[in-house]
Amino acid sequence: MRRATVHSILLAIVVVSSVWLHSFPHAYALPSYAPGVKAGDSITYGNFSVNNTTPYPYFQANISNIMVLIRSVDAATNAVVASLITTYRNGSQITNSLNGTTDTQVGNLLPYIVAGGLSAGDLLWKSSNPYYPISVNETVNKVYAGALRTVNLLSLTFQSSYQSVRASYYWDVKTGLLLEEYVNQSYVSSNGVEVLQIYFEATATNVWTPQSSPDFALDASAQTSGPHLGETTSYRLDRLRILPEPDGLIDSDLLDELYHITRSVPDRYQCHKWNSLPSSYDRG
Repeated sequence: MRRATVHSILLAIVVVSSVWLHSFPHAYALPSYAPGVKAGDSITYGNFSVNNTTPYPYFQANISNIMVLIRSVDAATNAVVASLITTYRNGSQITNSLNGTTDTQVGNLLPYIVAGGLSAGDLLWKSSNPYYPISVNETVNKVYAGALRTVNLLSLTFQSSYQSVRASYYWDVKTGLLLEEYVNQSYVSSNGVEVLQIYFEATATNVWTPQSSPDFALDASAQTSGPHLGETTSYRLDRLRILPEPDGLIDSDLLDELYHITRSVPDRYQCHKWNSLPSSYDRG
């Protein structure tokens, strides 16, 4: 019997292991589950890592990249049609079709496209079966394709006497596009233990522009002479400057992170443009 491929795992785990998910829907009104993408949007995935000993490889070892290109979006029915273009290292390509709805996930959009505007605790799609809810675990900020994005994480774990699955998926909150996938699956077969490990992430898109300006600058003084080739040295942090975005605002999450990194040397910590920060920011 053929084992589940990597992209059927997402649906299979919902049925057989929902008792372990520990994710529950909000008590308030559900989101609209409308598509966050529009026709012409595209995203490319790279940095593939594939380790597969099963007889049913989903990704070939010579994969170069995958592009998802949105062909059409029907706002009335939440239907999305897209092309899934796989390019191999020898230059050959295979194009498949993605077609489905973001509210019910009828079709084959998963895992590449979910509804836009979801957040932690929301069901990933509308479910008519209350016994098998599957919800976003948390909403975090991560860098993809050169820009800091707000993303939703779904983390899944399933363990049985013959099969083990760990998987995580990150989707962009605004568009619902998949940004990162990790799957580690193993199962016992007549040939022994079969393993399927896959990782890839978004590397380019036309939906947002990569951030080219630096987030911060620092001045430091060497505490020893040199260094020369092969030597090590230590530096003292003299000044840290957080640089505002083009709109004059400063990323408060970045500021908070840098503050905690440098709080051990508060006398050397200098941050400019505090007046640009949101009034709710707390230096802690």
